[in-house]
Amino acid sequence: MDQVQPRPAAVHDLRRAVAVQDLARLDAKRGVPARRSGDGPHPRRHRAVEAGALRRRSQSEARLSVRAERALPHRQPRLHPPRRPDQPVPPAPEKGSAVIRHRLYGKRIPGYPGYVAFSDGNVRGKSGRLLKPGPCRGYHFVNLVSASGAHVNRRLNRLICEAFHGAPPSPLHQAAHLNGVRTDNRADNLAWKTQRENEEDKDQHGTRQEPRRGEQNSRAKLTDANVQEIRRRYAEGGVTQQALSELFGVSSSIISGVIRGQRWTHVRDDGQ
Repeated sequence: MDQVQPRPAAVHDLRRAVAVQDLARLDAKRGVPARRSGDGPHPRRHRAVEAGALRRRSQSEARLSVRAERALPHRQPRLHPPRRPDQPVPPAPEKGSAVIRHRLYGKRIPGYPGYVAFSDGNVRGKSGRLLKPGPCRGYHFVNLVSASGAHVNRRLNRLICEAFHGAPPSPLHQAAHLNGVRTDNRADNLAWKTQRENEEDKDQHGTRQEPRRGEQNSRAKLTDANVQEIRRRYAEGGVTQQALSELFGVSSSIISGVIRGQRWTHVRDDGQ
């Protein structure tokens, strides 16, 4: 025989009765004599308390129903079916390709508690947010707080390499980019290499940058014309290296290197 469902009015009366019982227990704890709804000097307040208790109870029941609905089996994520034996395995993509979807996983950075390095080249800080790297000389740098509490600015590729490939074999090893892109700091694109091996890779990638000499260097204090004039005046005689250093605003050791041909070797006296 089917069970008869209670009417909404009956459910409301039942909830109201339960709320009144809760109020009676609360009054008993406080030492207030038992009373019915509407009795006493404040009947409106008593009815408001009953309504509030009923509202809170209905809200809690609604939350429980939502949690129960979320826990149903159809709410669980679907798992991919296993690969069939006759299904061919897709070929492995080439390393360094931009269309590869890498599996994202993270590892803790040694020496920096609270920081996590991810395989895609990002670093998560102590606040749970990803650090925003800053460019410097073509590389990415991030600010971290070490275990001793010191604020340091580290190169991002070296941090990723330390987290996924361990400590460098020696202090002279460099975190080399296998594809030659300095901003590609993925874990599988980094490896510890010596300076000679790194320079050989740059030759293969065509990313070697020749050092800026002479006027092209932003830290240069002399120009090609100054170097030619220094050599000409000293060759004519009647002037000392100290006087030339004071005239051009450089040290006497630089003047000596220019005169002897040890500095600014690419500048010739004939201006070629």
